[in-house]
Amino acid sequence: LQIFNFIISVVCFIFTTAFVATNYSDFLLCIQGACIWNTGVIMTISLGVCLTFRNQFRNFLEEMVFRDAMLDIPMIKNVLLVHHGGERIAELRDMIFGTQKKLFKYASILFKAYLVSVLMCATLYLCSPIYLMIVRRDKSLRLLAFDMWFPWSLENYNVYIASFIFHAYTGYLCCFAVPGLQLTITLL
Repeated sequence: LQIFNFIISVVCFIFTTAFVATNYSDFLLCIQGACIWNTGVIMTISLGVCLTFRNQFRNFLEEMVFRDAMLDIPMIKNVLLVHHGGERIAELRDMIFGTQKKLFKYASILFKAYLVSVLMCATLYLCSPIYLMIVRRDKSLRLLAFDMWFPWSLENYNVYIASFIFHAYTGYLCCFAVPGLQLTITLL
């Protein structure tokens, strides 16, 4: 699946690059295409890095998730090693474990909120032209990226459905790749 996703991201990169290059004379269309191209570049790079360094990245993430650097602080180590301390030591130990749980909980909530907001934006981007096509009864309304993925005519409904599926998959792949890369960098 990871290799398939990387191949899809490379295809996305090639199509968007070709679209931007062919529409270089139309400034507005070139800027709109470059915005999608930029997201595709980030997705391709992040999926390529994850694929290339898969084992090292997995070890790094396991260390990041299962090993807490706070526990290496000498004072914290001593507090956790003392079993017969007083009431204050027990209170401090409870605070340490409570802080760990809260930090993980808040980081998890932040990640989920960020991911949901990105997914909502992508869903609205995908659904708005379809909604406008239905409401206005104008089949010429297309997403900009449809022409970008498939440069041939989209008058054939089967081609339109295939391009929509490809576009939706690539869009949602971007939704997971880009925030994942950003959050990994943030957590470092």
